[in-house]
Amino acid sequence: MNAQQLKNAILQEAIEGRLVPQDPNDEPASILLERIRAEKERLVKEGKLKKKDLEVKPITEDEIPFEIPDSWEWVRLKDISACITDGDHLPPPQSASGIPFLVISNVISGTLDFTKTRFVPQDYFDKLSDERKAKINDVLFTVTGSYGKAILVSTDRTFCFQRHIALVRPLCYSPYILNSLNSPYIKGVCDDKATGMAQKTVGLETLRSFLIPLPPLAEQKRIVAKIEELMPKVEEYGKAQDELNKLNEEILGRLKKSILQEAIEGRLVPQDPNDEPASKLLEKIREEKNQLVKAGKLKKKDLEDIPISEDEIPFEIPYTWEWSKIENITFPVGNKTNQIQSKEILIEGLVPVVSQGQKLIDGYSNEVNKTINELPLVMFGDHTRNVKLIDFPFVIGADGTRFFKPLQCNAKYIYFVVTYIASKLRNRGYARHYTLLKEELLPIPPLAEQKRIVAKIEQLLGEIDKLRK
Repeated sequence: MNAQQLKNAILQEAIEGRLVPQDPNDEPASILLERIRAEKERLVKEGKLKKKDLEVKPITEDEIPFEIPDSWEWVRLKDISACITDGDHLPPPQSASGIPFLVISNVISGTLDFTKTRFVPQDYFDKLSDERKAKINDVLFTVTGSYGKAILVSTDRTFCFQRHIALVRPLCYSPYILNSLNSPYIKGVCDDKATGMAQKTVGLETLRSFLIPLPPLAEQKRIVAKIEELMPKVEEYGKAQDELNKLNEEILGRLKKSILQEAIEGRLVPQDPNDEPASKLLEKIREEKNQLVKAGKLKKKDLEDIPISEDEIPFEIPYTWEWSKIENITFPVGNKTNQIQSKEILIEGLVPVVSQGQKLIDGYSNEVNKTINELPLVMFGDHTRNVKLIDFPFVIGADGTRFFKPLQCNAKYIYFVVTYIASKLRNRGYARHYTLLKEELLPIPPLAEQKRIVAKIEQLLGEIDKLRK
């Protein structure tokens, strides 16, 4: 169980009456509801509420999501609140200074963040209705996009907020309402009731109709005190867990690198003396490159093999293997005629777009005439050093991305070798890393052994992935 799951479990225990014991001496929630109703009637007389705000919609048995203690009551959020509204729907005038205007990013952390806020003029704020001016112990609730986050107003600092944030003014213990609205139960209701496509929204009527399990006031305070006691420990647990996860990820990363190193040094699988040696494979590659020259796809200079000196060889490899360079065993694929601009990338389309970003597919294109079909390919990001294996038709989506087709070799083996080399290049301060990649030596096993190596790597990496879960 991670820290967020533990926090959710605590909040759920709290609103189900299982976090602290009930006290039979507590005044029951039904009496608290009578006092809340009396307060709302007073607000109606003072003209601060309307008579319709006193209307209570009965709660049916079918609506009740779980059992609560006998001294508790199920209520709708609007029936225990003086008001539930959202920010002004008109675009606010901007100002270089004045009253802070909070948006989702200023509250999503769970606290009010005034470090990077917009501002509105004082006169704009003055014209807002009282219910849109947050006060201490009000609860803000995000309703659009990153919906379902409740924040307690614990400052008397003046501010206003966008319409994607709702304001709840409870007539009972606000910290308890805060924790109720942050519970996984309410998050589930939001997920079920949210509407919209691009940005899902929890409507105000939905928010007002939320069913809240209401304990006696004394128990509300005990619940909040217990939550406040436990949450710092959960935070400590979360930090320790993050450190452990980071350490595990580093260990698994080193393990993956070690596996690849074993592979390229010929120590991952045994050699088979019956395999056709890599020297024969390199002869076949050279013959294929000759054919590409004749077809006009390569130039004669691309046939030049720069001799490899003994000083260049980084480690010993089996006698059936050979050293080569990336340009000697691959064929470059794609150029600017196959490339589209970033602004042309679509959410949906006919052909996937691939570039050197973290994701394998960055989007889609309808430029079918730019499709690359020579597969499989290995991609190397000149700036990011990201390496990808591509076995589907695609369009190039960014400059500085190199695509090359392994000749005669197993594409996955070349992918794993280049992945290992790229991890080394990340430690070098050089802008165009493909220049360095071209200088690196690649250990080339017999083709049959390449396939055995790939099978073993995939098996071991699969085991590593299981450890991550």
